[in-house]
Amino acid sequence: MKEMNNAILFNRDGSLKQGGIFGDDSPVIDDEVQFKEGIDTRFMDLMIKLYKPFLNTSYKKARYRYTVLSKHKYNHPVGFIAVDRTTAIAQFIEIALIPDLKEKYYALLTLQKLFQTLPFEKYGWTVDKSNYPSIRLLEKLGGGFYENTVNNKKRIKAEGFFRVGRSVSKKMQDALQLLKPQAREKFREWLKEFNARKNERQELKQYLEEYTT
Repeated sequence: MKEMNNAILFNRDGSLKQGGIFGDDSPVIDDEVQFKEGIDTRFMDLMIKLYKPFLNTSYKKARYRYTVLSKHKYNHPVGFIAVDRTTAIAQFIEIALIPDLKEKYYALLTLQKLFQTLPFEKYGWTVDKSNYPSIRLLEKLGGGFYENTVNNKKRIKAEGFFRVGRSVSKKMQDALQLLKPQAREKFREWLKEFNARKNERQELKQYLEEYTT
């Protein structure tokens, strides 16, 4: 899979930067997303089970919870996003998209919609240290991690933040770069387990099919 370039994806006003978002294979964004307040418990449980251990169950009680819907292409949810103030300094995000989406851009559309809906100064980011895609997305948002959360071997999660359209300190960016190689290797191992979760994928597929009927 080709990685995105190192430009920050969003302008300070929350709009997507034009051109080069996905490198040489930049797609045409032919959809929009809508937020529906609340997340069906069954949907969230299925996603948590499928993506274990990446999603945090505590976000089931987050202050802001939205089901992410496609405006033009899908008749079922494409994911969810939850936001909660877990520290005094930032609103922390939990975002999850259904597997097998052919389009690459739904994470970006979901974040763009979030910035319009809840325009906070700072967004916190907590991630399992093997969740390489989430680490890469934080990098593209100009964010980074607190060095102590990366270096602490007893912690399974790293913690950091990003500001829309701006980069964090070099120290936090360096901490993210330090985490990437080990996260990439661990994620490859996780993918083997994920691909074997046929029952979980079937349960989610059934839920989505029922949602459209």
